[in-house]
Amino acid sequence: MRHPSENETAILQKLLSVNIPGVAELLVQIQNIMVQAIDYDDNYSSIELLPQNFNKCAISQRVPVEGSWKDKNGGNVSILLHVIDGFLHELDIIKDDGTALIGLIELSQIEVTTNI
Repeated sequence: MRHPSENETAILQKLLSVNIPGVAELLVQIQNIMVQAIDYDDNYSSIELLPQNFNKCAISQRVPVEGSWKDKNGGNVSILLHVIDGFLHELDIIKDDGTALIGLIELSQIEVTTNI
């Protein structure tokens, strides 16, 4: 377990820049959060999120927000924010075609959509 990197925190903040019910509580959760790498065969730096406070949000949707981005090769990358029982649970990064992710995720190019 470790503290999130600056880039991981910035991605979380970008995904939570939308106006949905419960986002304020999720922003409080990322202020004091630990993370752990997820060991998938196709892992693109997905991490488990371990909030260290008890500010539960009223969001019941498993993936209330997601981002999309194209890597330097033009490959579609999905960035899913999972919430379980009102707590941040996982930042899931998936390249749609399963090939290697090329380049770092550029915050300014992430398109955020809500699923609520």
